[in-house]
Amino acid sequence: MRIAAAAAAAGDTTTSTAATAAEGEELVGQLHGNRAAALFHLKKYKECVDDCTAALKQSPLNPKFLHRRAMAWAAQKETEKALSDLRQTLQLLQQQQQQEKQQHQKQQQQQQRDQLHEDMQQPELGGVVPDSCLSAAASSRLSLIRRIEAEIKKIQAQAAERMRREQQKRKDALLRPLDTDDCRFPSEQLRPLTVIDVVASQSAV
Repeated sequence: MRIAAAAAAAGDTTTSTAATAAEGEELVGQLHGNRAAALFHLKKYKECVDDCTAALKQSPLNPKFLHRRAMAWAAQKETEKALSDLRQTLQLLQQQQQQEKQQHQKQQQQQQRDQLHEDMQQPELGGVVPDSCLSAAASSRLSLIRRIEAEIKKIQAQAAERMRREQQKRKDALLRPLDTDDCRFPSEQLRPLTVIDVVASQSAV
């Protein structure tokens, strides 16, 4: 009995230690995330990316950290990295949204079963979860989804505009007149040929 009790106590201690360690790691990730937010507002985008990456190691499914890193990438004109993080953030949020929707549906079905069991009539619940039943987190998530969709379009448009300007710049360089100051060939005024020039040219031949 004593051995079993000691083993159980040891098991409880191990579980408690693991839980404490997990909480500590989560706290470290949150601290990195908070500092990343401050760095972003200070326009220290490289440092912000580093802190977001550290935070994501502790909380890889945190869409806020991923979104903030995407915006820091965008501020550094790292378009592909920004779009990659934004798309991952969008995917995470949509998955969370779907999971919460399914959870609401299960709760609603359980309520309906309870009502039938108790023979109670509550028609106002209907077959759809009212908007008032949606959590504040769900509302915030939906707002962030719409914001990210707009940000993706904006970043893509900015990248396309930068590419257009670069192409135009190269085109202008190719079409630049040869007599400009930065031309590869020396500029020289053309002068009319004289009879002496023609005779000299023929004599040389």
